[in-house]
Amino acid sequence: MSDEELNVAPRTVDDMLIAGIRFLGEFEEIPQYFGKLYEQVKPYINGRAFCLLHGRGPKEGHQLEVCYPVSQAVAEEEVASRMLEGGEMLTASHSGPYDSPRAVLGKVSVYLREHAIDLGD
Repeated sequence: MSDEELNVAPRTVDDMLIAGIRFLGEFEEIPQYFGKLYEQVKPYINGRAFCLLHGRGPKEGHQLEVCYPVSQAVAEEEVASRMLEGGEMLTASHSGPYDSPRAVLGKVSVYLREHAIDLGD
């Protein structure tokens, strides 16, 4: 993944209806959860996929949520819909194959360090 393929920057995001699957796990599991989510919400997808990091913990795993903006609420198996409150968010926009979640996280971590942003515990 080259630097041109990934842009990390703060961005103002509007409120949006999302459908997602939240799980406790490792970054390498993200692609499989996106696959599950896509199959259950594809008729309602209204934007680009994204992943939220709710918390981190190297011993017990990370609180992750894979999401799609949707045109209507979806409740299927593991999928839950909710309104994601907008505001200023740090985003990592990636183009190309999603083959290395840790590479994306690494770029975000560098940005946080360089801009002295503390996520807290």
